[in-house]
Parts: sequence; structure tokens; C-alpha cells
Amino acid sequence: MALIKETAVQTDYLENWPAHYYDITDINKREDCLSEILRISPDSADDARRLEILRKRYGRIRTKRPDLFMNAWLMIKVSGNDRPTFLTRKTFAKEVRSYLAALCLVDFEYSEVLREEWEDFARTCITSFANSKTYRSAVFGLMQVSDKNTALRIAHDIIDVTKTIPSWYGYEKEAEPLYHIMKNAYLSLIENGDVYWDEACSR
Repeated sequence: MALIKETAVQTDYLENWPAHYYDITDINKREDCLSEILRISPDSADDARRLEILRKRYGRIRTKRPDLFMNAWLMIKVSGNDRPTFLTRKTFAKEVRSYLAALCLVDFEYSEVLREEWEDFARTCITSFANSKTYRSAVFGLMQVSDKNTALRIAHDIIDVTKTIPSWYGYEKEAEPLYHIMKNAYLSLIENGDVYWDEACSR
């Protein structure tokens, strides 16, 4: 699938902070840069929040830093495999709420710093999905699907995870900020994304 490419440049990450914050792909290094900024400017509320959100997303164990936002995303997706019944609705609702909390969509104060983290997560997700065999193949990985069908799969998952599944349990409003951020990232990263998005929404 064709992604709209950006030109990579070498940069001093601390220069014009935090303009290049998300260019730091090594999470430990990103955390170290934040710690250094906070050492210099200990009263920086935005950077204190950045550090809090980084640890919420990647945990505190420096030897192993999985993307916990991605884990929550995948768990919401999996939870959509079965529609809730009268007997399972309460349990499923509790589980989905916990995944939304892991994404900082509930029980976490909104801020522009959090919005920036969601935007980075959206870019990470869509880039990963566009290059993933899961989205680019069918029949147990034996057949490759077209770029259009890959793009439609990604769009369908965004809609399911950030809109449809939360709506089953009354959490559509809580998930709405991430829905719009994921949609905007999709449109900016996927060639012909506007056409594919409209088609996905009309299913």
C-alpha cells in the first residue's frame, strides 16, 4: 500500500523543544530527554504531563516497553468479535471501559499534550497496519489483497474500535476524540484515503 512519505532529517531533539519530541523513536531516550528538560525546567506542567502519559503508554520498566495503547486498541477490536448478550453485556462493558481507560479516554484529564500523544499513536497505528501482513493478506496469509482492500480493512477497524464497539456500551462520546484523530491521520497518511474512508462509512 502506498503511504504518503515524509523526508527524514537529523535533529537535535532538545532544540526548539518539544517540536521534535515524537521524532525520538527510542522510548527510553524519549524519557531521558523529558527528564533532562524537567531538570532544567522543573515547573513545566506540560512536560510533567508528557512524562506521565509516556509512562501510561509504555510503562515504567525500561527493559521492556510495549505500546500499551496498541494493546488496548487490539483488545477492543477482539471484543467486537461477539456482540454482547443480556448475560454478557455488563462484563463486556466493564472490559471495554478498562481498555478505554488504558487509552486515557476515561478517568484521565484531557489536555493538548494528551491529544498530541493520541496523534502520535494514530500515525504509529496506521503506518504499522499499512505494512502488516494481517491487513495485506487473506486466506491464512496465502493471498495478497489489493491496496484498496487493505485501506478499507484499516478504515473499518478504526470505525469499529473508536465508534461502533464503544457505542454498544454507551461509550461512543468518550471514544469520539480518538475517532476524529484516527480519521484525520488516516486521511493524511493513506493515498486516496478520503475515497476509501467514505466507502468504509457507507458499508
